Amino acid sequence: MRRLLCAAAALLIIIFSTFSVSAADNVTDKIADTEIITQALPDDAKKSLSDIGINSVDPKILSGISFTDIINELFKTSSEQLREPLAVLAAVVAAMLLYSLLYGLRSSVNSYSMQSVISLCTTLCIVCLTSVPVVSVINASVDTVGNVSRFMLAYLPVMVGVLSASGQAVSGSAYYSMVMLAAQGVTAMSSTVAAPLMQTLLGLGVSSAVNPMVNLSGILRTVTKLLKWIVGIVMTIFTAVLSLRQLVAVNLDGVSVRALRFALGSAVPVVGSALSEALRTVQGSVSLLKSGIGVFAIIAAAVIFLPVILRCLFWSAALKIALSVGEIIGLRESCVLLENISAVLSLLIAVLLSLAAVFIISTAALLLIGGGSG
Repeated sequence: MRRLLCAAAALLIIIFSTFSVSAADNVTDKIADTEIITQALPDDAKKSLSDIGINSVDPKILSGISFTDIINELFKTSSEQLREPLAVLAAVVAAMLLYSLLYGLRSSVNSYSMQSVISLCTTLCIVCLTSVPVVSVINASVDTVGNVSRFMLAYLPVMVGVLSASGQAVSGSAYYSMVMLAAQGVTAMSSTVAAPLMQTLLGLGVSSAVNPMVNLSGILRTVTKLLKWIVGIVMTIFTAVLSLRQLVAVNLDGVSVRALRFALGSAVPVVGSALSEALRTVQGSVSLLKSGIGVFAIIAAAVIFLPVILRCLFWSAALKIALSVGEIIGLRESCVLLENISAVLSLLIAVLLSLAAVFIISTAALLLIGGGSG
């Protein structure tokens, strides 16, 4: 009888050894699959990540990120995005100063009626200088949202597979369904609704400034404020629902894993406790891989969003400075124009920050709330 039990124990050890090798191979396959994530990144994001020393989801590489490299990359990106707003700001201020000069000379030719003509010409010049670059900023924002969505669509299946391998199948399912819905919905809305709406608001702001008989500035500011509230409320609800689902899913996963460990520890003779501890070790290894993928996704999303957000911020600051100069000179129509464009840009910044927060916070919540499965 004793020989029979020993033989059974040896057989179980061999079987579990095979299972451990298979689990290790599965983890290796998942690491190989992570190349899909890096390939889904746009070229600019790949270069930025490479400059700060990130070229894979390996936790060892991610833990060795240098703060100096991050600051250098941030400074380089800021420098690149600051050039165009500074050049346009200089041109706008020059146009305002030229208006001030011509306005001061109007009395020498006894033509006070020239004031409105000079003011209109200056406003049209500022329209040409600012409207086209702002439209390109809107289009670049749409492209950025599309790049992030494509990256998330490549990242989600890999992350869900790792979650399932670590015993968090329910958490993976909840996370996949919500973030996939957000990625696909945002991609469709950005190109079909958000971009045309932003360009329409920009057109209304320009029309209101060029034609004093049509005062649409109040409507424009009201619409932008309302849209900001709507975006904030929708993103808050989405994040709250995702977090609550993750809390419930983590508890369900924890119960399942603990039940499996108890079954292994009590039902399997002789080596049950060893099997339970080995299962815990395998789950810990897979959880480490999950953390690496999640942190990589957070950094990658931030790197994709950062250039266009900085570009919008710099443009908003440049327009605010130009607005201050226009108020000093007394160029009312141009001030209305700059204020309206700033309102559109502030709405765009709010949308971009909300989207970045949703993708980043949802992944961070998955890592923090689902840090362990019991």
